[in-house]
Amino acid sequence: MPFTRTPEASTLLPALVFGIALTAACQSPVAEDSPGGWPQFRGPAGQGVSNESPLPERWGPEDGSIRWKTRIPGAGNSSPIVAGELAFVTTTYAEREDNRHKMKYRKWVKRVVLALDLADGRIRWETELYDGPTAKRHWLNTGAAPTPATDGDRVYVLFDSRLTALDLEGRVLWSTDLEPDHFEHSHYGVASSPVLTERAVIVQQDKEEAESGDSGWIAALDKKTGETLWRSEWKDTCCSYTTPIFYRNGRRRELLSTLSGRVVSYDPETGEEHWSVEHPNIQTVPSMVAGDSRFLVPGAIHSRALAVFRLADGAARPEPVWTSPRGASEIASPVLYSGKLIGLAEGGVLTALDPKTGEIEWRERLPSGNYHASLVAGDGKVYALNLEGLTCVVDVERKRDRVISESRIPTESAGSPAIVDGCLLIRGDQDLFRICRPPEGEGGRAG
Repeated sequence: MPFTRTPEASTLLPALVFGIALTAACQSPVAEDSPGGWPQFRGPAGQGVSNESPLPERWGPEDGSIRWKTRIPGAGNSSPIVAGELAFVTTTYAEREDNRHKMKYRKWVKRVVLALDLADGRIRWETELYDGPTAKRHWLNTGAAPTPATDGDRVYVLFDSRLTALDLEGRVLWSTDLEPDHFEHSHYGVASSPVLTERAVIVQQDKEEAESGDSGWIAALDKKTGETLWRSEWKDTCCSYTTPIFYRNGRRRELLSTLSGRVVSYDPETGEEHWSVEHPNIQTVPSMVAGDSRFLVPGAIHSRALAVFRLADGAARPEPVWTSPRGASEIASPVLYSGKLIGLAEGGVLTALDPKTGEIEWRERLPSGNYHASLVAGDGKVYALNLEGLTCVVDVERKRDRVISESRIPTESAGSPAIVDGCLLIRGDQDLFRICRPPEGEGGRAG
C-alpha cells in the first residue's frame, strides 16, 4: 500500500518521531496580522508562498539579475525577513576561546542583528545584543538559527533562550531570558522561530534529551513589555525543532505546535489546550503547512512519513485522513501550492502529491546535493535551494521538463529565501543577495 487513509475520527495514528511548524489562514497565503513584506519565517502566513508575479526564473553574474550582494560577517542559518524598506538578518561572530569558562563549548560570540536597505543592500544599522559562550549544538546548526519576526513596528529576535525586541532604528526595547538553564540542557541548539499575534510574540523550545529532567515549553510574551502572558510545559516528549503555526477553525484561531509524536492546539490568547493528536514522526524539523481544512505534518529526520489531518470549521478536534512514507521531508519544509503538496527530500527528490488523497502527481529528481532550505513558491514556480548555493526553479504545472533553470550564488547557503517586491533574498554563507528578473535587454524581460 503506497498510503493509508483513515476515515474515522476516533482512529489515531501511531506515535513515533523529527519536523518544523507552519501556518495558515486556510484559504489564503496572507496572515491576519501580517504587516506585509516577508515578516517572519516563510513569509506572511508562514507557508512559504507568495502572491507576487512575475518572479525570477534564472540568475547569474552577467545578466544584471543579482542587484546587490552585501557581506554579512559571522555565521548564521536564519532566513532574512523584510518590513517596508528594511531587510533584517541575524548573525554571530567574533568567536574567541576563553579559558575562564568551564563549559564543553568555550567559544564566545557576539549576537548581532543587522538592518539593510532593501533598495541597495547598504547596512543601515547593526546592533550587538550581547556576547558570551556558545551553547552545545549540532554541527549543521549555528548560533543564529531562529529567523526573526516583525510586526512593522518592532523586530523580535531569539538567540539561545534570550528573546529581544528592537525598534526599527535598532534600539533595544526589552530583552528576557526564557530558559536560564538553556546552556545546561542544549544538545543540538535552538531552531524554532518566533511567531506573532496582535498582542504577543510566541516562542517554542522542546526539551532536547529524552532522559534529562528539563522541560519543553511554549510561551507567549507581551510584545510591548516582554512580560510572560502564558506558558505551557511538558516533559513526556523531546527533540522537536518546529515553529508554531496559526490555523483558522471557523471563528476560532488556533495555535498549532508540532512536537515529536503529536500536534497540540492552543488558544493563542490564553494558552488553553484545545486538543492533541498523534502523528508518526519524531525529531521533527520541517514545518507543517495548512489549507482547505487540512494541516499536514511533513516528515522528520528519523521517521519519514507524511500525515494529513482534516479539521473542519467548528470541529472540536481533527481527524486523520491519510499517511504515507512517499514525499516526506526530513529537513526542508514543504509548500501547499497550486493544489499540490510539494515536499523535498534531503537528497533532492521533489514530490507533488494530491493533499486530499496522498496520490503522487509527479516526482522530479534534482541535481545531487543536500537540500536543507525550506521550499518557497510563487508565480507558478517552486524554488529549491541546496547547501552548495544551487537553486532549482521548478514549474509546478508542466507535464515534463519541469526544472526551468539551475542558478547559483557563489557561496554555500542554508537559509530559506524570502520573496519581496518581485525579487528573492537569499542568504549565503557570509553574504546576502537580492535577485530580481534581469533588466530588459540583459537576458530577460523587465523585472
